[in-house]
Amino acid sequence: MEAVLLDHLEIHLPAEDHPDVVRHLTDGRKIHAVKAYREQTGASLADAKAEVERIARDRGL
Repeated sequence: MEAVLLDHLEIHLPAEDHPDVVRHLTDGRKIHAVKAYREQTGASLADAKAEVERIARDRGL
C-alpha cells in the first residue's frame, strides 16, 4: 500500500534506502535489482524497472 501511495504521489525514496538494488546494479545484475526493488516496495514490474533505471542513471551505472 505504501509503495502505491508513493508512486501515485511520484515520491521516490533515495537509493540509499535500497542498498540491495544499488549492490545488484554495481555488480551488473539489473534483473536482480528490479526483483529486489519489487520485493522491497511492492511496485509493478514496469514501475520497478523505471525506478531501477533512474537509480542506475543517477549513479552513473
